[in-house]
Amino acid sequence: SEPTTISELQNSVPTEDTAIGTDSDLNSPQTISEIIDKKSEEDNNPEEVAAENTSNVLDINTNKNIEASTNVSIDKETKMLFSKIGLIGLKKSNIDTIEFKNVTKTLLGKKYSLILDSAEGLGKSAVEAAKESSSKVTTVYLKSFLNQDEEQANSSDAEISVIYSNYLEKLKHFIKESRVFVFFSLSDIEVLSMFSTVLDLQKIYKNSSKPIVCVGDEWNSIIEQIATLTELTAEDKKNIRVISSINDFDQSLTDIQNQYSSNKNDINMPKVVDRRVEGDEKDLVLY
Repeated sequence: SEPTTISELQNSVPTEDTAIGTDSDLNSPQTISEIIDKKSEEDNNPEEVAAENTSNVLDINTNKNIEASTNVSIDKETKMLFSKIGLIGLKKSNIDTIEFKNVTKTLLGKKYSLILDSAEGLGKSAVEAAKESSSKVTTVYLKSFLNQDEEQANSSDAEISVIYSNYLEKLKHFIKESRVFVFFSLSDIEVLSMFSTVLDLQKIYKNSSKPIVCVGDEWNSIIEQIATLTELTAEDKKNIRVISSINDFDQSLTDIQNQYSSNKNDINMPKVVDRRVEGDEKDLVLY
């Protein structure tokens, strides 16, 4: 049985003589605080604990385990990894709004979190889909104090509005919060800036970079032109997918998840995140 009192927790902490064990031992909680956190998590999420003891879920967008048509299984870690999707280039896309709205409803029904770069164009359809499915989407607005031409932020039960005055902060929000980048059109300089930034991340981080999905066959020529100008290699473009139709979007996401599960051991994920910035201590000392 699990330890439930502090004394039991203390007795359950491995001693120095027993701390080194098998690989499974290394994944077990090793300190009192870790054991308490694990116990608390199990008490609060009994269904998740039970699910972890059964077969892994292939379709990461359902809360129930299902049988898969492939041998690849998608674990809980992968489910969380691709749960947030950044939708970029929505304002001036020529994709059919009804098809997009239906796909959006499907994604929201599968508990994806959608981040919109605009509430106009396809963005409007996404907000409508959220309303009709009793869900929420997040729209990131740029509203400069110096430029009054930007679109107005909305307020509704289906939309969370995040407003920035600095374009770089809006870009940073998408880079930080999105787990998959989805581009619908290269309609203006802002979208081009975002696209070039995520391409640069592909080149820097290789297999560890976040995947990109481009909707529309015209993206094939766009990517090739950019690749020629910037000398992108096949390796740099490895995580970029071009799909012909928005109706292929859901399957593309499943393919990304399956590919990640298959190649997870080959991905070099940093175990130490060094966020120091040289010079950020200057306000703490005399200088």
